[in-house]
Amino acid sequence: MTTDTMQLTAREAREYNLAAALLALADDRPEFRTGLAFDIDQDLRKQTTEHHGERNLFVPLAMRAGLDSITATKGVEAVFKQPFSWLDMLRIQSVVQRAGALFIPGLKGTVPFPRLTAQATPSARLENPGSDVAESNLLAGQMNMTPHGIQATTSYSRQLLAQSKVVQDNSIDLIVGKDMAEAHAVIIDQYAVGGSGAAGQPTGVAVQLAGNQLVPFGANGAQPLWANMVDIEAAVANANSDYPDSDDSDEWPKPLCAWVTHPTIRTRLRKTDRGTPPANSGWYIMADEQRCKLMGYPFYVSNSVRSAQTVGTSVDACDILFGRWSDLYVGIWGPGLELVVDPFRLKKQGMVEVASWEGIDIGIARTGSFSGTIGARP
Repeated sequence: MTTDTMQLTAREAREYNLAAALLALADDRPEFRTGLAFDIDQDLRKQTTEHHGERNLFVPLAMRAGLDSITATKGVEAVFKQPFSWLDMLRIQSVVQRAGALFIPGLKGTVPFPRLTAQATPSARLENPGSDVAESNLLAGQMNMTPHGIQATTSYSRQLLAQSKVVQDNSIDLIVGKDMAEAHAVIIDQYAVGGSGAAGQPTGVAVQLAGNQLVPFGANGAQPLWANMVDIEAAVANANSDYPDSDDSDEWPKPLCAWVTHPTIRTRLRKTDRGTPPANSGWYIMADEQRCKLMGYPFYVSNSVRSAQTVGTSVDACDILFGRWSDLYVGIWGPGLELVVDPFRLKKQGMVEVASWEGIDIGIARTGSFSGTIGARP
């Protein structure tokens, strides 16, 4: 099992008690480390040969900030007196997985993906030409993926852990587990789209665009026009990546590609006529009839996409990305999301610290599968 494929039944999800597991780890008595959370932890540990401390706890992705029971916004909201459910915050929407990115869990060490970079070259031949055909060879390369660590930390009071369990399904373990998982999902999404490749970040799609795959919008950026969007789509087709799927669905041929951009760019596309002013067509780039598609391809927006970028004199430039997202690989090292419990550093305050860690990297199998711009203005 892996953190991305492990499925819990409804009963297991109810029985999974992160708070009890954290208390057991903090108590420092091994005999208390029993139950579903520790059974799953042991299954996940079998996926890696690396040594992990006995105070570490692996958490399945399906279940995935100092907090206390008295401070506003820091945990008092978890001490319920009436059985009301948590009201979750509005979160940044993860987009690359919906667009079709391939998540690869359970990686170990540096992972080289061999790939072809050039093919043999056939040519026309006359009958009995009197000379051998010219030799040509395919060329090979590698896409290497290495882990980049992402981490978060929070702390809980022992009192909060006890009091928040009064109401079923509202205990702090479920809330924080979900929050940690979604926070990791958001940062992975941000790195996949626009990771800088510096300061420990992996290199995202937007930063890897180059040559014909990077469509210029001018030295200072510009609001997108219909012709710009056509040029972005054409760059992927010209690189031989824009092919339909061959499945038997009702939507055949099903497109493999999709658009990903910032919400402000979608707003601009809904306000921009396809014609060149003043000869407007009366038809917007994204019309109501298209719903969530552009040129027949799915269209996704998320605040994970970079915005407020400086391009020349512009400081509000956004990314527009188009491509075959199944060629975007998100590597996850080991079992995935790991929680490390430290009951000692804040013991005099009655607090337990919890830190998360996950190793990830971003790879593009074929660079021609993506195109876009970094200079779209809303």
